[in-house]
Amino acid sequence: MGKWITWSNDLALGIDEIDEQHKVLIEILNDVYDTVNSGTRDEKRLKKIVDGMLRYVNFHFVTEEMKMIKTNYSDYKTHKAQHDAFVEKAMEFQAAFREGSTTLPEEMMGFLKDWLVNHIQGTDRQYVPYFNRKD
Repeated sequence: MGKWITWSNDLALGIDEIDEQHKVLIEILNDVYDTVNSGTRDEKRLKKIVDGMLRYVNFHFVTEEMKMIKTNYSDYKTHKAQHDAFVEKAMEFQAAFREGSTTLPEEMMGFLKDWLVNHIQGTDRQYVPYFNRKD
């Protein structure tokens, strides 16, 4: 299947480690999309992908947050609160999916795509000058 979300320069922050992690997140979302739209509706595979996505999201957020602390990023608390709210919402999706929600993948995919793209292009872009500072 084709890419649901394609990596582009609009998403690149110019911070290799973070850009590479964002690319992995996009690939995970593309995997969810492909699985949902494959016509077979492989619930076991979807559960595995969603669980893996949450693990990777947590790893990625810790990476960003540690860099924010290290660089004394002034908006750390607000940014971390957005991460926490995302994890909470993603965990709600995960729980609903485990309980048998059949509409979850479509709802989750829209939320994840919108949140990730908007977060990278807006909120994440704000820390770039801090991460690139040469003190």
